[in-house]
Amino acid sequence: MSKPTYSDLDGSQRGFTIVEIMVAMLLGLILMAGVVSLMIGNKRSFNEQTEMSRLQENARFAIEFLTRDIRMAGYVGCSHDIAKVTNHLNQGAQDLLYVDNAIEGANDVVPGSAPPSSSKWKPSDSKDNVADMVAGTDAITIRFFRPTGHSLQSAMSAVSDDIVATAVDGIGGNAVLAVSDCASADIFQVTGITGSNIERAAVSPAPLPGNSTTDLSKLYDNSARLHHLYAARYHIRQNPDNIPALYRYVHSGTGYRAQELVAGIEDMQIMYGDGTTFAAAVDVVNWEKVNSVQIGLLIRTEDEMGVDVDNRAYNVLNKTVTAAGDRHRRKVFTTTIELRNRS
Repeated sequence: MSKPTYSDLDGSQRGFTIVEIMVAMLLGLILMAGVVSLMIGNKRSFNEQTEMSRLQENARFAIEFLTRDIRMAGYVGCSHDIAKVTNHLNQGAQDLLYVDNAIEGANDVVPGSAPPSSSKWKPSDSKDNVADMVAGTDAITIRFFRPTGHSLQSAMSAVSDDIVATAVDGIGGNAVLAVSDCASADIFQVTGITGSNIERAAVSPAPLPGNSTTDLSKLYDNSARLHHLYAARYHIRQNPDNIPALYRYVHSGTGYRAQELVAGIEDMQIMYGDGTTFAAAVDVVNWEKVNSVQIGLLIRTEDEMGVDVDNRAYNVLNKTVTAAGDRHRRKVFTTTIELRNRS
């Protein structure tokens, strides 16, 4: 039996030449490079949009914190008269919980344990926290009563009596409270809670600040309300990661502590208005007439982006701020806040 024979392939049917394969590979590489470049560009654009969105969100949070507190500065219950508030704490005029100064400002601070007078808090000349602040920034202190939602359960029979409250939830054992009616108010620190009884022993120095006396200025009846005394110093300082951030210095019950609020706040400039003009803290003549506050914030992205170095100058209210020459993106935010408890 004869074996089958195979004819040669048609001359038109043949494989690729080396040159054709190399050309195809080159075109494939070019196409792949374009795809990779597009992916890198998209990723960079996504990261930049994310960072800028985060910057906008940080600005919103910072302005919200400041606005909420500044609006309430000077609120001392329905008496509306800070001169009728009696403070029983072991506090001097330069201390955080000294409520007589409803609002204070520190201007263009020079950090250090002995800052110049122009860098201290005005009008008290306190130097609290100045050593921790970022040089050249401004800061603001706000004080007011924050309602607890509780009132007195019964009238007092003696000025040294414990206060019997309708409820004590939300009131810590070392909280600083104010009892207030529409005629006056008294500030004291809680030294113990037994049932509904709020105690206020004369204790010094612990817990801080302690009470100078157990006697209130008068007898309060069950129409009086209980409030937390809220006081905070807002300022810019470096956080543990060496990033400038907005901080709030407050009384925490047993002492004082600084709370980090928003990272990436490089500068804060503040002006105080009296209905006619705005001035820096060091130039305010009468703090009782301050009824509005302008705040300018210079905020940067948390991470560096792109290749362009930022050497621009930014106008933050009354000050020109030059960027640090890095690859962070920056933006200025400005707002004006009216004080609700000032005419």
